[in-house]
Amino acid sequence: MATIESVSPDPIGDMNSIHQDIPPAPPSLDPPISVPDTSFASQLTKSATPSAPYHPVQPTYKQPPAPQAPQQQDRSLTELTDKGDAIVKQVISGDTLLIRAQKGLNGPPTEQQITLTMIQGPKLGRRPGPRDTDSSEGTQDEPYAWASREFLRQLVIGELVQYSVEITVKNSKKIAKVMYNNENLSEKIVRAGLAKLREQPSKKGTEEYDRIVQFKEEAEALKLGMYSMVTTDSIRNVQTINQDTSTQFVDKHKGKILDGIVEQVLNGNTLRLCIPSTHQNFTAQITGIRCPSRDDPQDDPELGLRAKYAVEIRLLQRDVKIRFDGINNQVPLVTILHVRGNIAEYLIQEGFARVMQWSQKHLPDQQTRDKYKQLENAAKQKGVKIWLGAPPLSSSQSYSTDKKKYQAKVLEIVSAEQLILKTGDKQDSIQKVFLSSTRGPPRKEFESSRPTRALYDQPFFFEAREFLRKWLVGKKVSVEVDYTRPPQDQYSERICVTIIAPQGAGGGTNDNVKNVAEALIIRGLGLAIRHKGGDDLRSQHLDALMRAEGIAKDEGRGLHAKKMPDNAILKVAELSTDVSKARTFQSSLQRSGRVKAVVEYVTSGNRFRVYIPKEQILISFILTGISCPKGPGGPVQQGQEEPYGIDAINFSKEKVLQHDVSIIIYLVCGFMPL
Repeated sequence: MATIESVSPDPIGDMNSIHQDIPPAPPSLDPPISVPDTSFASQLTKSATPSAPYHPVQPTYKQPPAPQAPQQQDRSLTELTDKGDAIVKQVISGDTLLIRAQKGLNGPPTEQQITLTMIQGPKLGRRPGPRDTDSSEGTQDEPYAWASREFLRQLVIGELVQYSVEITVKNSKKIAKVMYNNENLSEKIVRAGLAKLREQPSKKGTEEYDRIVQFKEEAEALKLGMYSMVTTDSIRNVQTINQDTSTQFVDKHKGKILDGIVEQVLNGNTLRLCIPSTHQNFTAQITGIRCPSRDDPQDDPELGLRAKYAVEIRLLQRDVKIRFDGINNQVPLVTILHVRGNIAEYLIQEGFARVMQWSQKHLPDQQTRDKYKQLENAAKQKGVKIWLGAPPLSSSQSYSTDKKKYQAKVLEIVSAEQLILKTGDKQDSIQKVFLSSTRGPPRKEFESSRPTRALYDQPFFFEAREFLRKWLVGKKVSVEVDYTRPPQDQYSERICVTIIAPQGAGGGTNDNVKNVAEALIIRGLGLAIRHKGGDDLRSQHLDALMRAEGIAKDEGRGLHAKKMPDNAILKVAELSTDVSKARTFQSSLQRSGRVKAVVEYVTSGNRFRVYIPKEQILISFILTGISCPKGPGGPVQQGQEEPYGIDAINFSKEKVLQHDVSIIIYLVCGFMPL
């Protein structure tokens, strides 16, 4: 468990500069780690002039400093009383602030909400909450409520103010006089016409009260703010981007940089953002990184709280630039650019965040990805925060693979998400792979206790297999390894890949889609896996898979159909164990001459199990006129297989397994047609 020290050179525990959000770096004992600057700060507007340099890279200490006796903290810096200095953490509305102590004592500093004395600002609207009814749409802003809040936010957010509590009412609500730069905030906002005078009997007749009345009358005479005759633009039309609209929203803005405000910090890498020009609000994640979360039991909750606070003191209600990089699970992925730098770089360098491989692929250039990895390696080397005592490799980290990209031939479709590939001419070139972040049709539990044949008895299993079989078996495809999932419980190691076919599957449904997983999912024959935020083992094309699933749902395809089609489950007759049934079909099959079939299983070089679609029957089949050496499996005991038996099986598998074939049946010998 990480510990927050009361006195620390870390900017989270010790705000050395009370007038600035980001303190100056302490003197360095060693030269700082040199990392090439490839940030996107150059894309910020020229008018944005930082008041202090951003310090994403803290100095490296080879030896820890000698322990010192704990120093007595000044209580005025760590506590909020009824009077003192504080930093404005958040502007809630035109008359209400959330202030915090200047320093934390064994954790983030204490906070307190105060209302400005003698005034009442227009109320901001409220978006629907979890307890609202379906018909509730929240409430609308009062006129000039947003302008009032913005006036106060731009004036005092992150600044040092002096406050004096005058009244404490029910629910511990505190009404206070707040001074900033020797100016009374109540007077300043009333003078701008963005708040009204509130009756406060104890203040009547005082010089302070008379002065604020005078400012109110001046604002009325000048028709400022709330006293203006113009009200058309004084109420926001707030648009909340949700899961249903996020994909379209990101597609519209992908690659663009927009002005924004950080309205809320949910955790170190998840923010609630606002685009003030359009009043669009949305939740987003910072691209390429993940911080500890208090909601994840595998994370250190104390470190998650520190990461959240580290972002709050730098970005909460600050003007930022938002670059849209992509989308994950209907949540936009963005890069946040502050005038003092890229917050992701700071979080990585300080050990508050780890680089997530799946997410950083959405970053627009390789230089930024490389820089993130360099910063992470530096943090690992120092062993700071999340890397404190961490082993060199995480147990969930993917194993290295000899080949990341290669060509292969598809030999067999095991299921909707499992394939057998041949990567070369040698015996060990046969490889089972899994489609990354993809799950086949879910298995249905039957009331009957009879054994089921999943391929035929489970809904959509056969249709999904047939779609891939007809499209891919015997074809050369491009394979890219996304990750290798280590063995877990009863599951062995899984190589998870993206497979790109040489051409689309056709059939009239998104014919040109060559990504096999995407083509499967868009037809409603598979599902995209919803990964947890900390799971770095995922498809590099997960956003495309999620988009494909959305299309399948909207159009009610396959698994997403309101009513399961009749052909979702096949009624296949098994003739291999019933000689009487086999003889029943013998005459009709012999009269048919060439019969179309699919080879489902190869027992030996000349023995197969074949499925005949026209009759919906499954039979065992022996090639007439030849005999092949017995291979492993079947009636042959282990170690008793004949020479070249396995070679004969592999030859037949490559030539006919899961291929469309034509067969001619001459007679039934026992249970086996010839």
